[in-house]
Amino acid sequence: MYKFSDFKKIDMHSHIGTWGNPFNFSGDINLVIDLMDKFNIEKTVLCPSDSSKNADILEAYEKA
Repeated sequence: MYKFSDFKKIDMHSHIGTWGNPFNFSGDINLVIDLMDKFNIEKTVLCPSDSSKNADILEAYEKA
């Protein structure tokens, strides 16, 4: 019998960047890759913290 964790997944909404109050969260491409490995995610749609950060998304994509 297969477990859910055995199946590869596609994450349709993941973020990099920094958010202030109330979230107080900061994450980079390394965190995304670690989580992808941990949860057997083979692809992710990566979104910036705001629309002015598109260059950051391109840089993360090229790094990964």
